[in-house]
Amino acid sequence: MTSLADGFSGRNAASAEYDPALPTSADDLPPTTAPPDGSPPSVTQLDPPCLIGALELLAKGLPPVVLRASGESYYRDSQDREATGKEPRFGEFGYLALSATEALLRATWERYPGSGLGVLLGLYTDRPARSIKGLIDLEVDDPDAAGEPLRRIWPDGPPDTVRFESSGPGRWHYLFEIDEATARRLREIGISQAVLKGLHTHPDGRQAGDPAYPGLEIRFGNLIPGWVSNTLSVAPPTPRADGTPRAWVGDWLLPFPQALFDDLARYSAAAIKHRAAQVAAAVKPEPLPREELRGLTPLQKILCQLGALGIKVKRTYSDPRYKSYESCCPAHADNRPSFTFSEGSDYATGHANGKAVVKCFAGCTTDKIVTALGLWQVDLFPESDELARSAAQRRPGINTVRVAHPRPVVPDLPEELRDRFEADHERCRAALAARPDKLAELSRRLGGVSTEALEVLGVGWRASNSTIDRNSRNDLIEVGPAWTFPMFDGEEQLVNLQRRFEDETREKRGMWQGRLGLFVPRGWKSRPGPIYMPEGASDTAALWQLGYRAIGRPSNTAGVDYAAVLLDDVDAPIRIVGENDARDGHWPGDPRPFCEPLRHELPEHDIDWVLPPEGCKDMREYLADQILRSEVHS
Repeated sequence: MTSLADGFSGRNAASAEYDPALPTSADDLPPTTAPPDGSPPSVTQLDPPCLIGALELLAKGLPPVVLRASGESYYRDSQDREATGKEPRFGEFGYLALSATEALLRATWERYPGSGLGVLLGLYTDRPARSIKGLIDLEVDDPDAAGEPLRRIWPDGPPDTVRFESSGPGRWHYLFEIDEATARRLREIGISQAVLKGLHTHPDGRQAGDPAYPGLEIRFGNLIPGWVSNTLSVAPPTPRADGTPRAWVGDWLLPFPQALFDDLARYSAAAIKHRAAQVAAAVKPEPLPREELRGLTPLQKILCQLGALGIKVKRTYSDPRYKSYESCCPAHADNRPSFTFSEGSDYATGHANGKAVVKCFAGCTTDKIVTALGLWQVDLFPESDELARSAAQRRPGINTVRVAHPRPVVPDLPEELRDRFEADHERCRAALAARPDKLAELSRRLGGVSTEALEVLGVGWRASNSTIDRNSRNDLIEVGPAWTFPMFDGEEQLVNLQRRFEDETREKRGMWQGRLGLFVPRGWKSRPGPIYMPEGASDTAALWQLGYRAIGRPSNTAGVDYAAVLLDDVDAPIRIVGENDARDGHWPGDPRPFCEPLRHELPEHDIDWVLPPEGCKDMREYLADQILRSEVHS
């Protein structure tokens, strides 16, 4: 192998050795930058100097960038411009540099013979070597001003890496090689910009840049693997402003020096800002004591607590008559505003009533929100509204005494509605008892779920069902008969009847104004073993038939509040049963959206999630498979 000086010296690259051991093609990669026969690019003395330089970069595995010639006029930003010799000739030049071939470069210089040459900076994929590497350029823009930072970094002078002199004496470009690990370390100390510009003076007299590095410019380019950089440096033999060509100096391309890394980590403005952000994130602000907020309106209390937590608030209406605000939610990690709060209004008159209406569009419950704000739900009502405040204190789940894990507040079902559901459920049970053929038909439809397991869930039969016509929005239409499954709350009180229609094209639906409750089998407390919570009534019946202790949930997100109350005093492992239906990045039966909130509500319980055996979508399919196997063996 030759030194880099042989490749960068400006001599004919045909005399340089080339390592034929490097791979030269791959079916799964774009064309490599090396010729397919493993030979170095062939150049002649008649080739333009910048084309020779581009082919030399190509032979060394460095991506060449084609530049516009100095003085060339071109159209940009809706006006004619004159190139300075540093502008890339093509847009998306990073992609073109990484896919450059000898034929492409020759065709480019044949069409644009006066083009200059640059080299792509930042991380990129060296396709022949199948590795990620890159370049960083340290440019001495002002030798007089740069003396202090250069002596601080290298007391004995800059290292002897590959370099070239740009537009004047002492204005050197030092190139260093980086790998993926070095790029990651730079990102970790806060280096995220493509170019670190030291302190400099603009033509209008204004000063800008990093004061720790006057007279220097460090070009990092892209430091994220897989992204394509749009940062470059002009490379030899592109002519300087006086017409003389730039020339390479040095022997070996050295790794990014540790001394420069340490200096950046200690003195650069980006690293200092990054450290300050880390310190600020480590110090978590606390809300004000609730006692200090006495006498304020509910909205004022929320605004004070958000200010104490350092959360910015924005009015959603410019009209001061409308008291509505939005901010990031205090109850979960939020990067974009998902929390809204406003002044409520009286339902009958439409006038403001002073109450605070809060909502998190990410799904945080009201109790979680007020707890994160250091408030109680009673604080959402005006202090003068004693009736509403006393009612709020009597509702279950309200943290009148602060607890570490408050329970979500579930709207109570009106007594008259509960009575109607109870009466309807008794009628449905009686109707199914009179039609045993319908129970046998449901057992067949569910793939062999036994009638005993269905009876344990309290299944019923409803011969007539109606729903609102979606077209007229007012008329009721008949949708046919359906089997019914009772749904219960955390106190095992009936809150809904889920209907499974005889017409299988219709989706399962609950009753109007009902709650999404749990499917709770009779006698579940006396059955030993862990508690398995599948999704839906049929999977619950299947698990029960297999001998497991099962309680069904209405969906993969609903029912957490009821489950937290129902299982609070149960001393048994809880397993959320998902479904094997993940496809194309979408997982409808994902158990985690139910499992994680339940863990939060019951932190002292053993809660985890499981999946059915491989090859079965859900537990009902697993039961049908077991029945089939038993029939075959018998």
